[in-house]
Parts: sequence; structure tokens; C-alpha cells
Amino acid sequence: MLQAVTNAFRIPDLRKKILFTISMLLIFRVIAHIPLPNVDPAALDRLFRNNAFLGTLNLFSGSALRSFSIAAMGVYPYITASIIVQLLQPIIPRLEEWSKEGESGRAKINRVTHVLTVPIGLLQGYGQLRLAVANQVIPADKFGILNRSTFLPSMAMLLSMITATLILVWIGELITENGIGNASASSSSAASSRASPPGSSTCSRADRPSISSRSSSSAPSASPPSSVSSSSTRGNGRFPCSTRAACAGSGSTAARRGRSRSASTPRA
Repeated sequence: MLQAVTNAFRIPDLRKKILFTISMLLIFRVIAHIPLPNVDPAALDRLFRNNAFLGTLNLFSGSALRSFSIAAMGVYPYITASIIVQLLQPIIPRLEEWSKEGESGRAKINRVTHVLTVPIGLLQGYGQLRLAVANQVIPADKFGILNRSTFLPSMAMLLSMITATLILVWIGELITENGIGNASASSSSAASSRASPPGSSTCSRADRPSISSRSSSSAPSASPPSSVSSSSTRGNGRFPCSTRAACAGSGSTAARRGRSRSASTPRA
């Protein structure tokens, strides 16, 4: 593994792509650590302890949801928008025509997906903020679009969240064009390396049973042939036999004796 990494860095083009991907992932981590204002960390920690599903969502957001940062939505709005556009292609003729135009058509569909990401991100961000207010993570008097005193702070939080999402989408596209791998795969790797589900643990080498112990425990115990005994049933009685061949031989001998007795007995 180390030799493969060393060989990869010896190739200038591949080294440039690796360093570019690492730098983009570092920018992603910096954005994921910028918190939203008016967030109560104790209430947020209590909410995550009582809801295991939020821990799963936090895994795919790269721990941005756990700290309720501006990147708490991740790239979910973009993924939702791309799914909606794909489902609408057989329904809307214009989208179906674009899908058959090759690279230019895909660029138009990608532009529509980016535009659709903004309203979906605003709705998702508003839902997350309302959920935070309902669980007292954000004070109720600090968030409210319909309230004149809290309108500007609420819009600032929403716009910062959607802006962070668009930046993450842009970083992903840069990784796809100039880096290594796909954008979604890189973001998933960064998320998995930063956050892991609660309660998961790895087994150390000391805790793993050795191969010799497993083989010794699973191997059948061999005993000398003299101690091997089996039983063969003849009628209602049992007689011990040392081996399977002895049992077969004793059975044939008993059958021959029975036939000789029946032959010697006179008929009435």
C-alpha cells in the first residue's frame, strides 16, 4: 500500500490531482466547522443522544449536522434536485430532448439542476431550523421569518446554509474535473473519515482469536481405533463392535447360522 502511494506521487499529473483533492477536502472541513449563531450546544447534544436517525444523517454530512454548522445540509438539496430532474425527463419534452443532445444537453440539464437546488435548499434549511427551534436548540425568540425583529437574522442563517451547500456542490464539481474520483464519492469518504456512528468499535489484534486456536477448536478430536466403538442393532438386543467392518461381518455370520438352523430343523 505504501509503495503504491509512493509510486503515485512520482507521477506529476497524478500527484497534482491527489494534492488538489486533498486541498478541496480540507476546505470542506473548514466550512463544516463554521457554526450558525444562537445554537445551544447542550440542547443539540441532548437532541442527538435521543435521536439515532440524526446520527446517521450526521455521518453523511461529515459531522456538520452534529455541530449545526452552515454546511449542515451538505449536498442533499443538490441530490434531491438531480433526482427530481431525472424523474421529470420522461414527462417534460424539453428535458427529454436535452438528454439526447449529448454534452450540450447535459450542460443544460445541469444548469436546471443548479437552479432547482436553491429553492429546495431554502425549504430544507427552513425545516432544519424549525426543528432546531422545536427542540430548543435555537431559542424561539431568535428565529422567525414573519417576525420583524427576527427576520434579518433568520434570513442570514438561511442564506448562509444555502450558500454553503452551493459551495460544496462547486467543490465537488472541481474534484470531478481536476481531482481524483467522483464528487459524491469524495464527499462520502470525507464524511465517513470524520464521523462514525455511535457505538461502533473495531476489534484489536489482541482480541481476535489466532488461527491456531480456531483450527484446534474446530478440528475433531482423533482417538485410537481401539477405543472406537459402535453398536449394531439385531432385533431388540445390541452387541458392541470395534469397527464398521466387524459389525458387517458379525451380521453376516449370524445370518448364515440362522439359515443352517432352519435347514437342519425337520419339517412337521
